Amino acid sequence: SDGLDQIDSMEDLVLHYTDLMEILDIERPAIVGLSLGGWLAAELATRYCERIRALALIAPVGIRPPVADIFSASPSETRALVFSEPESELARQFIPDDPDPQAYVLYLKAREATARLGWNPYLHNRKLEGRLYRIHVPTLVIAAGADRLVPQAHCRLYEAGIDGAEFVE
Repeated sequence: SDGLDQIDSMEDLVLHYTDLMEILDIERPAIVGLSLGGWLAAELATRYCERIRALALIAPVGIRPPVADIFSASPSETRALVFSEPESELARQFIPDDPDPQAYVLYLKAREATARLGWNPYLHNRKLEGRLYRIHVPTLVIAAGADRLVPQAHCRLYEAGIDGAEFVE
C-alpha cells in the first residue's frame, strides 16, 4: 500500500482505519484481526468502541511481547513460527526460502512497516491490557493451541480484560 511510510505507530494506524471507515461510509462494522491486526483491532476498540459492532481477535499480539523474534528469523524459522506445517506448499508459497526479486521487495516492505509499528516496544503496548475494560461489544478471542509466536496465555489476557469476551481454542 502507498502511504505506509507516514504510519509509524499503532496510534497512526488506528487513525488511518477510522479515517478509512469514514471515507467508505462504513458504520459499526465487525472488526476481525489476526496477530498484528488483532492488536490493531483491540486498540481501535479501546478508543472507538461505539463505532464498531463486534470484535474478533485471532492470536493477537499487543498485550505482551511475542515469545519469538520475527525480525531476526530466517524464512524457514519464520515459517516455523507462523505455520503449523512450515514445510507445506502453502507455507512455502507465503514465505519461500528464495523468493523472486519482486516478491522479496514486497516481503521487505511488509517487514519494514511491521518494524515501524512494533519494534520498540516489541509488538505490544504496555498500557493496552489496562484499557481493555473500555471494550463493550461482543468479542471473540481465538487462540491457536500450537501457535509458536502468540501463546494461548497471551490470548487469555484479552479474554480476562474484556468483559464478556468468549475464548475459543
